[in-house]
Amino acid sequence: MKKLIFSFFLILQMIAIAAASDAGQLHILCKDKKIASGVFLSPDLAVTTDTILLYHNIRFEAAGKTLYNYRIEFIDPVTKLVFLRLKGADARPVVIPDDNILIETEPLFILSGGKRVNVGFFTRKLNGYGAFFSENTSLYEGTALYDIEGHLAGVLIGNLDQHLFLFIYADMLAFYRDHLKMIIQKGRPVLNIVVTELWEYSGIQVKESRNSLVKKGDIIVGVGSFEINNVLDFNRALYLVNAEKKLLLKMIRDGHLKVITIDGGK
Repeated sequence: MKKLIFSFFLILQMIAIAAASDAGQLHILCKDKKIASGVFLSPDLAVTTDTILLYHNIRFEAAGKTLYNYRIEFIDPVTKLVFLRLKGADARPVVIPDDNILIETEPLFILSGGKRVNVGFFTRKLNGYGAFFSENTSLYEGTALYDIEGHLAGVLIGNLDQHLFLFIYADMLAFYRDHLKMIIQKGRPVLNIVVTELWEYSGIQVKESRNSLVKKGDIIVGVGSFEINNVLDFNRALYLVNAEKKLLLKMIRDGHLKVITIDGGK
């Protein structure tokens, strides 16, 4: 009898663990075929990638529910993240750690059917993104990645080649979760420049400029009080600065540090 009771409680515990493991996960389908994944940042707010914009008549599955009613809250043109408001989801949000430092060759996992599945290993930080190696051929954009301790590492956003994938770090997801309302309401300054990564160095380079104060080839290293190491830093800084005030831009031009004040507009 004791063995039977123990087995019963063990089964209940396994079911609870499986349910908890799937908490925060979102599956996105079109015509019964899965096209992407996502995670919930709040009970009705989920994030995925712009892959879903290629499809029509999509539906969502989360925590045993099938959902059809949604609206796009925000699309970030830099990260390609898409934020969705899902009516009736009432999901358990994914837990985002305060700090999550990955080390080289650390294994990464996804959740599938209530189980952790090893899909590869972390290789390096690449201009604000995380890069990992995987031979898994069935990874979907928007899939949550977890470290060896079960903490959220980030969300898969694409791949550089057949086996090298990129993900957005969890702390960036926390930034959007905490500032999305402000981002939508305030927007960001319009600088009329196009920037690109400096893959081997800190800062970002101006590729094109229609701003009389900024020249092609300038290397931006700071915006206001924010240090700029890559395009993700630049994107986040522009969301946080006051778009209605003058903006300090720190840059390297002809080998010299130059600080200019520009009107970012809105």
